[in-house]
Amino acid sequence: MSDDGQIRRAVSKGPSRAGRLLRGTVYGNRRRVKLRDPDGKPVLAMVHRLVAEAFKGPCPVGERTKESLFVCHDDGDGLNNAPDNLFYR
Repeated sequence: MSDDGQIRRAVSKGPSRAGRLLRGTVYGNRRRVKLRDPDGKPVLAMVHRLVAEAFKGPCPVGERTKESLFVCHDDGDGLNNAPDNLFYR
């Protein structure tokens, strides 16, 4: 993961080399990438949540609702996943 909100491949597999940027797909106005869980099964992950958890720590739980908070974009652009643009609410 880079500090400008891009996700990089962690390990090499076949022709895909470690460190390569994952393009992912746009879903609504958010970007998502396909990762693999520890068993090797594909999992879709939202990039803004991955970046927020990597740079801001785990998502806190709301005091009143006891549910996880949302990851929000400060500038309103759902494709701007830079860490300084993300906050929990």
